[in-house]
Amino acid sequence: MSNYVIITDATADLTPELINQYQLEQIPMEVWVDQDMFHIYPDEHEIKIQDFYDKLREGKRGRTTLINVATFMEFFQPHLEAGNDILYLGVTSTLSGTISQAKTASELLQKKYPNNQIIIVDSFTSSLGLALLTMKASQKKIEGLSIQENADFIKSIRHRMNAIFTVPNLDSLRKGGRVRGATALIANLLGIKPVLHMDKEGNLVSLKNIRGWPKALKEVALQVVERLPKELASEEIVFIGHSDNLLDAQRIGGFIQELVPVKEIKYAYLGPVIGAHGGPATLCVFFLGTHR
Repeated sequence: MSNYVIITDATADLTPELINQYQLEQIPMEVWVDQDMFHIYPDEHEIKIQDFYDKLREGKRGRTTLINVATFMEFFQPHLEAGNDILYLGVTSTLSGTISQAKTASELLQKKYPNNQIIIVDSFTSSLGLALLTMKASQKKIEGLSIQENADFIKSIRHRMNAIFTVPNLDSLRKGGRVRGATALIANLLGIKPVLHMDKEGNLVSLKNIRGWPKALKEVALQVVERLPKELASEEIVFIGHSDNLLDAQRIGGFIQELVPVKEIKYAYLGPVIGAHGGPATLCVFFLGTHR
C-alpha cells in the first residue's frame, strides 16, 4: 500500500500541537486587514490571532483570498516527487472556491505524475469541523486504511459533522454579504441573536432567532444536545471555537456538560480566515453528531 499525506487548508484552524500530534499539513491562506495582507500559519508568525481581532474591533475590515491553483501545485508537488499520494480535505465549496482550485491543480499534476493518487474531498464544513475530520482521517490512516478507503470513510461521516454557531451582532455577516443590511439593522436594534448551522451541503442556515446573548448561548447548547445523544457523546470530542471570547465559549461548554456528558470539550480560536467573516465574539460548536 502506497504512503500518503493528509493535507488541509488554513480554514481548519489547526494548532501546531494538533498538526504534530496527527501528522497533518495545512496550506496557508491570505487574509487582508484593510490594505495589509497576511498569510495565516498555525504558529501565527505573520499575525497573531489576538492582534487580528483587535484590528477588527478598531473598525478595520477583514477579507480573505482563496488558495489559487499555483499555490496548490507548489504545495502538492514535493510530496508527489517523494512518491507520496495526497488526500486533501478542503473547506466547503458552498462558501469558498478553494476546492475548485485544488481540483484543477490535481488534474494538472496527475498528467505529470500518473502513478500517484491525488484525492480531493469537499468537507462540507469549515474551521474546527474541518479540523475534526482531518484528525479522524489521521486516526484511520494509522489504523491502516488506504488513501481511497480513508477518503470514502470521510465522505461517509462528513454530513454528520455539525457546526452550530451564534454571533453577538450581524455587522460582520452584513459586510461579507451573508445577510442583508436591513435585516442586520433590525436584528441589532431588537437585540436578536441568530443561532445558525451548516446544512448537509455546507450552507449557512438559520435555526432560531433569540433575544438576548445569554439565551442564545443556551440555545446553542440545546441544539448541540439534540444532535448528540449520550451514547455518542461519550465517544466524541467537541470543539468550541471562539473569536476572542473564551469565557462565553466556556459558558456554552458548561451548558453542554450539564445536559450530556461528552468525552472531551476543547476550546480553540476561530482563526482569521473564519473571523474575517464572522467578526469578533463569534462562537461555534463543532462535533460529529447523528445528523446536521
